[in-house]
Amino acid sequence: PLPRPRLRPLWTGAVTPGRDAVLRCEGHVPDVSFLLLRSGEEEPSAVAWTTHPSADLVLTYVGPQHAGNYSCAYRSNWAHSLLSQLSDPVELQVAGGAWFRGRVEAPGLCPDCTLLQECPFPHLLPALTLA
Repeated sequence: PLPRPRLRPLWTGAVTPGRDAVLRCEGHVPDVSFLLLRSGEEEPSAVAWTTHPSADLVLTYVGPQHAGNYSCAYRSNWAHSLLSQLSDPVELQVAGGAWFRGRVEAPGLCPDCTLLQECPFPHLLPALTLA
């Protein structure tokens, strides 16, 4: 089997909701596909192909639903594909959102938010219409 990769977060502390979370998976073999796997899920959260022995795997617009433990693996792109062991897990914590009172009019972002909701995208609050 291929050697175990190393996964490390490119942030410190909890990730602010609405920001991207970048995790670097460092393998030992070039020309591979990297997979970011969340504990308890079968489908990868992110995939990257590179000719380098490492890749940055990105979770975009992080919200509370992204919190959890992540590991990475890499797969060779050879005729007989090999999969590495999983890396040690990294925990992703998401910071609390911003609180507001009122009704939000932001179709697509928060279609039916009502009184005292937590906004997972606090950096967008100034752009939202509070009724």
